[in-house]
Amino acid sequence: MTLTPPYCPVGAVIVKDIEQKIVSMPDVNEVDVELVWDPAWDPYIISGEALKRPNIR
Repeated sequence: MTLTPPYCPVGAVIVKDIEQKIVSMPDVNEVDVELVWDPAWDPYIISGEALKRPNIR
């Protein structure tokens, strides 16, 4: 996954929350969330379907 800016002040909290949510799923015993910076996040990569959801923009 990526974050909007590399210096996101809540990045560690977001990663931890994702790890906890995924590992709580049935048959999931381990998870490793990897932060990547390539490609860089850009608002133009948001899909049309995602833009229809509330609170996206």
